[in-house]
Amino acid sequence: MKVVLIGVRGIPVVYSGFETLAEKLAVEMVKRGHEIIVYCRPAYTKRKKKIYRGVRLITVPTIKNKYFETFFHSLLATLHACIFIKPDLIYFLGVGSTIFSFLPKILGIKTIVNVDGLDRKREKWGIAAKIYLALSEYLSVFLPDRVITDSKFIRNYYKKRYGKKTVYLPYGFFDGDVDGSLSVLKKYGLKKRQYFVWVGRLVPDNHLEELPKIMTQTGKRLKCVVIGDDFYDVRYKTSIKNLSKKQKFIFTGFLKRNDYTNLLKYSLAYIETKRSGGTHPSLVEAMGFGCLIIANNHPANKEVLGESGLFYNPQSISRLKPKLFFNKADYFRRKAAKRAVDNYDWKKIIDQYEEFFRQLSR
Repeated sequence: MKVVLIGVRGIPVVYSGFETLAEKLAVEMVKRGHEIIVYCRPAYTKRKKKIYRGVRLITVPTIKNKYFETFFHSLLATLHACIFIKPDLIYFLGVGSTIFSFLPKILGIKTIVNVDGLDRKREKWGIAAKIYLALSEYLSVFLPDRVITDSKFIRNYYKKRYGKKTVYLPYGFFDGDVDGSLSVLKKYGLKKRQYFVWVGRLVPDNHLEELPKIMTQTGKRLKCVVIGDDFYDVRYKTSIKNLSKKQKFIFTGFLKRNDYTNLLKYSLAYIETKRSGGTHPSLVEAMGFGCLIIANNHPANKEVLGESGLFYNPQSISRLKPKLFFNKADYFRRKAAKRAVDNYDWKKIIDQYEEFFRQLSR
């Protein structure tokens, strides 16, 4: 099969969950003999880089702007794919690209949209963007051949609101990415099990402002490693860094894969404050690496964790009582790791993707 992926910034992973999915899916599908093309953006991928681990990379231009970057890149990528690549199917990552799925369909190319979560509800967007994303969500019910959701919570939302049957394919976990090195801990002056970890974009949707309250409730005076960044929302990022002056935050920015996974593996606990969207890849990975996890009680988070984590209500963080949770740390770490292997194994998920693509492209 010849499959095109549109909607990410590029691979190898440079930013978010969609890049994580795109890289893992593309590389593994190539190993199975398929031709995979990923469209990349010049700000995140070197133009001279044409191949990554067997995956063909095509860089097309766009406007580097919070509101229009994805729109124009997806438009140009779709036109290029339809005219020059002529794939069996195009996989759009992100509901905002839904509108472009009509063109491949006209040409007989199968289309899939991964809607991720409920983008229209993200706090980072202005009114115009939210209206566009709401329209995109509505069009996703009619335009693409299939819709993929990465959480059962979002799958149920589409069924209840639109009567739309979607395909559930979650993010996965792969434990082969850890080399066990302590060098990254030494770099940031950390000790095993003596720090918290938070992972994600520094944007309002992700509610980093809750971290100090949660850390206080644990009763442990430890540092929190904040892994991630944001290319646009400078004001929010500045406010969080100002807040961190009163707390022991370490901002790492984006990290190499090994450093990221080792920081997860050796942390005391992973804190999940995000509550927009569906399944968060960093949450699945934290679970897979056997982290203790403290997460807000968003339905998608509860779906992922089951009974392997500790939940808090964002409206009443002061009621969070994690003492017993920490006392049974080994039990919850084993429980989380087992749940990741049982429910989020990448090999099984790639198997499902391959079969799904094969059936759709017939």
